[in-house]
Amino acid sequence: MEQNPDITITDNVLHFRAQGHGAKGDNIYEFEIEFLEPVEPKPVCRVTQRQLNITVQKKESNWWERLTKQEKRPLFLAPDFDRWLDESDAEMELKEKEEEKINKMKIESRVPKDHSFYDTFHTISDMMYFCETLALMEIMNSLIGLVRAPLIPTVVQICGRNFVLFVILGSLEEMQSKPVVFFVFYFWSITELFRGICKLPSPLQAKETAPWTKEEKDEVKEDCTAFLSHLMTR
Repeated sequence: MEQNPDITITDNVLHFRAQGHGAKGDNIYEFEIEFLEPVEPKPVCRVTQRQLNITVQKKESNWWERLTKQEKRPLFLAPDFDRWLDESDAEMELKEKEEEKINKMKIESRVPKDHSFYDTFHTISDMMYFCETLALMEIMNSLIGLVRAPLIPTVVQICGRNFVLFVILGSLEEMQSKPVVFFVFYFWSITELFRGICKLPSPLQAKETAPWTKEEKDEVKEDCTAFLSHLMTR
């Protein structure tokens, strides 16, 4: 069977034409089926090495007495009993789908759509894109020795975050409304807060790295002496 068969629906009639290899060699196969009730004009076709699947959607979800408009079934048309449903089975399946839809609506109604858990990505995604792009400078700062941070852990952390943000969350729309996005951004922010605090120099480190010179000590001593003398003369 060729990979691109000609399948169209016009005036509620399915037109099929394709070239295939059968017992008599390569041949052109074609047929037409006029449906009993209106159908959608865009069929879905899936071609495999062994068979061709054509899915046609009804315009209205109701029970048909038969598939074709003509009462006598075409000779080339046979039912697939593995997928066969009678009217009671169809009604039961439709009822299950309706119950599932109702249960889903009940669950969604308990959590408002404007909840921060679900709108986190759409609310602050632009800011996170900017911050994580700017965080690439940390790799450069670590590389040139501007900050005392190990290079490899910094590269792993920054690249890992950018992969999660730009590739996973940015490309998968179904992930953008998940509550996990809120917790990911929250823990990233907390981690950066503690990292920033740990990078601040302590007073002891400042004293060790920049001790007072003898001239500075003498200048401070003179200022204190002048201040005390001024107080005593008042």
